Amino acid sequence: MRRIHVNVEGMSCGKCVARVEGALDELSDVASYEVDLANDAASIDVSDQSDEALQRVLTAIEDAGYLPSLADTGESSQDRDESKDESADHTPEEEALSPAVETESARIQITGMTCASCVGRVESVLRGVDGVDDAAVNLATDSARI
Repeated sequence: MRRIHVNVEGMSCGKCVARVEGALDELSDVASYEVDLANDAASIDVSDQSDEALQRVLTAIEDAGYLPSLADTGESSQDRDESKDESADHTPEEEALSPAVETESARIQITGMTCASCVGRVESVLRGVDGVDDAAVNLATDSARI
């Protein structure tokens, strides 16, 4: 049995905890867990001690909508993905030479939001996407305008 400690960024309410717990319940490698909203963390007992089992846990939490990182390393699954694609980075000079792009607006449906903290997190993530100038999320209509 292997106990892993994971920081879970983005949980803001009891429903967020339930989503993480639901994701962990789906994994056959997970023997038990404790999800702690107050500390944005989870302690997870995994029967399979392989790195693949650890990756499955991190991926399940990420797929539930949160940013997991190992508590002892601080490396998130997003950090690992970004380090694989270093070739996509551009210098400020390259960005300044880019041609002007016409802007467009779109409305998208978003499911799974339960509170104002969810709205803030979704807006923050959308604003961080390349090409998105602004984002406004509406909890009542489960939608976002980007």
